[in-house]
Amino acid sequence: MYEVFDDFLNTPTWFTNHPRDEERFYQALHRVITKPDFQPDDMGEYFSQRVSEGKRVSAKKQEAIEKYVVMAETILDYLHATASIPLME
Repeated sequence: MYEVFDDFLNTPTWFTNHPRDEERFYQALHRVITKPDFQPDDMGEYFSQRVSEGKRVSAKKQEAIEKYVVMAETILDYLHATASIPLME
């Protein structure tokens, strides 16, 4: 499911806070956020695996990954709170 973010992650500037990159992130997130098995932490783990350089992720990329996980969590919380998608138990 998280492969939907591959185009976003293949963009050389994905971790630089460029507005176009955030737009690409939101477009990809829109395609998966309402799936029952979507989990922001799993998305972040996928990002880490895709962008790791050898066995580690650079500090700048790790910071960006954490930011995108928080963004996804916030949006998911909003969708749950507004009943746009039901809470999974």
